[in-house]
Amino acid sequence: MPGAFCLMRADGSERIVRCNEMMLALFQCSTEKAFLELTGGCLRGMVIAEDYRQISAQLGVWQREKSADAHYLDFELCTSAAHVRRVDMYLRRIEQDGEAFWSICLMDANMRTLMHVPGAMDGLLPRGTFYQEALRQAMKDRDMHVFGSHCPVYFN
Repeated sequence: MPGAFCLMRADGSERIVRCNEMMLALFQCSTEKAFLELTGGCLRGMVIAEDYRQISAQLGVWQREKSADAHYLDFELCTSAAHVRRVDMYLRRIEQDGEAFWSICLMDANMRTLMHVPGAMDGLLPRGTFYQEALRQAMKDRDMHVFGSHCPVYFN
């Protein structure tokens, strides 16, 4: 489900300012009001509690840096129908009219996996498999005392 988008204040409140229809669909909400009620209108309500502390801490670091780079995080969310979904979050700090916001795009990780399966026409590994292979190679290099001779690169 690419394209689930929301705009969130980057002032520490993590308040959601707006969201699109795809975000509503991801959370299985029929209206923006239902989405805001489900999430409490903030990031904390979008993220499974176990994942929230790490995500909030990382956002705090990026906020202090005033980083305008695109960032990636992944976490689990719970929909209005109590379905748990793993999502990839791509976010960027932006400014509008002197105010800072996080532009957030969520993509259901299962949809990404379905769109990118081993043996696909591009021949690339899925993300999880790539990371496992990169770790395996790094451990092998370390054991052979040639650590750093390979540089794994993942393009999305």
